[in-house]
Amino acid sequence: MVGAEQAPEGYISEDFYGLFGGDDLGEKPQVNPEQCATLAFDASTFIAWGAVPQDQAKVVMYTKEDNSTLIIRVSKEPVNVTVDGCENFSRTGTSEIIKSETTFSAKPLKLPVENADSVVSAEQIVVGVSMDGQPIDNGKVGEKKTMIFAEVAGKTVTAVGTGNTTADEVVQLANKQIELLK
Repeated sequence: MVGAEQAPEGYISEDFYGLFGGDDLGEKPQVNPEQCATLAFDASTFIAWGAVPQDQAKVVMYTKEDNSTLIIRVSKEPVNVTVDGCENFSRTGTSEIIKSETTFSAKPLKLPVENADSVVSAEQIVVGVSMDGQPIDNGKVGEKKTMIFAEVAGKTVTAVGTGNTTADEVVQLANKQIELLK
């Protein structure tokens, strides 16, 4: 698994499990259409990933001073990812006090990921956020993420860049992780 020594220039390695580890998944959000669930990456994804036992999946996270984040995850389970039909999709979470909905769009990307058995890459954009049906401005609208899903040696590598990360940074990190698995 990549570690602190593979941190891209300007990034520092963070203790992902110290920040997000635990076994409480909370309420599972609903994604519509369901086939877009893997592309509905947001804060609740961190919580879900932190709850998975580390012998099944491992996550490493890097951050920059400007709050850009690079995340790499290696899991034993295959991930079914499709970008088709995910031009517009939503993730809805409901608690006892509030209903939140985030609307996303995704489009496929062709990125130079090397030595993987299969690769799906996408750009995901937050289109809207609402609480109890009312649009809110939480600073997330317009936020872009570069996402790579690669199958390698029977494992799934997921690499995600948020904030001001570049597609090149996400590709470089994914390629480093893939090389370690080969």
